[in-house]
Amino acid sequence: MQESNQTWDAAIIGGGVAGIAAAVALARSNYRVILLEKRPLLGGRASSWIEHKTGMRLDACQHGTMRCCTNLTQLLEWIGTADKIRWQEVINFVD
Repeated sequence: MQESNQTWDAAIIGGGVAGIAAAVALARSNYRVILLEKRPLLGGRASSWIEHKTGMRLDACQHGTMRCCTNLTQLLEWIGTADKIRWQEVINFVD
């Protein structure tokens, strides 16, 4: 990380959904915000990982996109990524 002479009104530690939401809400209110995350991608428990045996990217937050998490939907709209979700009309579960 490079040093900066910038000053911030708020520092958010953790780039999970709550950290991203806090940073976005503050930034939308014209606060200067820095969001700090130790991992190479944002999302926390709502992110994905590469499964080493298959090489496939696996999602860890399927429940967040079942249209019951309206706060997540709003956050995705705020950050301009809602169009990246492939919404399904029917969700089938396997017993």
